Amino acid sequence: MIGTTISYISKRVDSHLRMVNQKDKDGSSPPLAALIDGAQLDPLVLPLGTISLLVVDVSEDREFRDADRFQRRISTAESNQIENHYPDLHLDIGLLFVAKFKDYDRAWNQLAHVIGFFQQHPCFDAQHDLDLPNGIGRLAAEFCPQSLKQIIDLWSALKISPHPAVMYRFRLLTISGPLRNEQPLPIKSVQTKFTPQSHSFNLRSPPLVETRSN
Repeated sequence: MIGTTISYISKRVDSHLRMVNQKDKDGSSPPLAALIDGAQLDPLVLPLGTISLLVVDVSEDREFRDADRFQRRISTAESNQIENHYPDLHLDIGLLFVAKFKDYDRAWNQLAHVIGFFQQHPCFDAQHDLDLPNGIGRLAAEFCPQSLKQIIDLWSALKISPHPAVMYRFRLLTISGPLRNEQPLPIKSVQTKFTPQSHSFNLRSPPLVETRSN
């Protein structure tokens, strides 16, 4: 689900950049936006002449978290069937768009096109975006400005020199919990076992009564 989501975002951004830069829309030219190559993560190597997408964090959106962390209900179809439902998990994905171009001004211009794209498309849903992958009902993009300390910490963690970059957080990526059916087993036999308990009784003989005759 997460990989499918970031691949979809990458394709949409690349299509938009091809349009504004008047590049080939059939994909014959190198991509203007693409996910980072997994083989170039350690050490991180950014390709020249493109915007690289890099996931920096994945967290839970607690605002939409279900209050009941474990739901148990009886199925309406079969009264003897019990369904254990694990609540849906709402995720936030922090996605970094890094522009590495020979011309510094062009790098920022390409990032401005990315910002403009998400200004026009702040939310993707299955009703209006027919190419949205199955299982993703709604996906919202939120611009995340970084403070100077956050920028320093981020690039220190990536272990490369800072490049023109913007960060977006994509919310409401939902992973549904599975349903586990549990049907109570019929009782075939009942085994009972009695354990005798020992009791000690202190039996006393009645006292002897002496009878005297005068």
